[in-house]
Amino acid sequence: MLYTYANGNVTGVRADQDEIVYFVTSIDKITDANLAFVFTDGHPIKEPRAFYDNLASLSEVDHELMKAIYWADTDDDNDRKRRRQAEFLVHRQVPLPLIRYLGVRTEEMKAWAQKTIDSNGVRIGSIVRPGWYYKDQEGHSS
Repeated sequence: MLYTYANGNVTGVRADQDEIVYFVTSIDKITDANLAFVFTDGHPIKEPRAFYDNLASLSEVDHELMKAIYWADTDDDNDRKRRRQAEFLVHRQVPLPLIRYLGVRTEEMKAWAQKTIDSNGVRIGSIVRPGWYYKDQEGHSS
C-alpha cells in the first residue's frame, strides 16, 4: 500500500510519505497483553490466502521474503508480491503502552512526532528509518 501511496495512486490523498508514521510494537507485547490477533500468509484479499491465530503457524509467513528489498513476482515465483504483503492484525486496538517506538522518514518528522507525543503525556521514543519508505517522485533517497 505504501508503494501505491508513494506513487500518488491513492485517490483523493496527497502523496507525502513524510506524513506516514509507523507505530511499532512486537508480537511478544501483543500476546503478553492477551490481545486477539490474526495474521496472514500474504495479501489478505488475494487468493490463495490463509488466516492464522496461533503463533505456531508463523512458519507459514515467508520470513526471508519479508527481509527482501525487492520483492516483485518473477518467472520462477509469481506469488512473491502477494506473500510479501502478509499482515499481522490486532483486534480493535493496540493500547499506547504497548508501542515500542514510532518510525518516521525524516528528522523533521521525528521532531514533530516526538513533540506531539510528549505534549500528550505519552512516553514513546521516535526513530528515523528512511529505508522503510520508497524513493519520492524526484528520486530522492528514502
